Amino acid sequence: MFVTFSERVHFLIGGVFINIGYRFQDHVDHESHRTLSKEQLTRQLKNILKQNQRASLVRKIFPRTAYHPKVALLTCMDARIDTVELMGDTRRSYYTLRTAGSVLEPLQQEMFEIAIRNGVYIILLTTHTDCAAEKVVYGSNNDHYPHLTTGVKNRKQNIYDFLKRKLIYDKLISGELIVAEAEINTHDGNMKVTNIYDQNIKEINSNF
Repeated sequence: MFVTFSERVHFLIGGVFINIGYRFQDHVDHESHRTLSKEQLTRQLKNILKQNQRASLVRKIFPRTAYHPKVALLTCMDARIDTVELMGDTRRSYYTLRTAGSVLEPLQQEMFEIAIRNGVYIILLTTHTDCAAEKVVYGSNNDHYPHLTTGVKNRKQNIYDFLKRKLIYDKLISGELIVAEAEINTHDGNMKVTNIYDQNIKEINSNF
């Protein structure tokens, strides 16, 4: 019990430090790239590289423990979805794959299959509230974004196609893999599971 309590406390304290770090950086001015001149854009790029150098210096001083993630996470590329803050840790516990509108097309399916071959046993497929990609797809200008529109509208079918891949299906049936869908509240990061595919996968075969 002490070990469990200690792990929970350590996780909580780590999450507090993460949020403190965010608050320290909140004052940094993020200029809108839409109004920047070429010179300003170049300066902004240099600033990004400088930030990377500072971050890598911290990483060298405080190296992380290296281990293989067991969970793979699909999220939308929306910048409001911060996967580090979402999961409350910086331990690289997750493979993170980000696509516009959380689209899971064949390329992403193959990447997840590779991850599973390398030891991942939970796949978490997320969408989020107030999604800009969904607004475009279901708005009046969707003809201008045919690939995004097709990807978002076929999202459920793409999930079924992923579940039908032999390795994925066999792992689900054997109990070695769980694939879950969840929706993220963009405002506070709360995640609600909406569907779970596991050894009961046979029950949804009719949906394939």
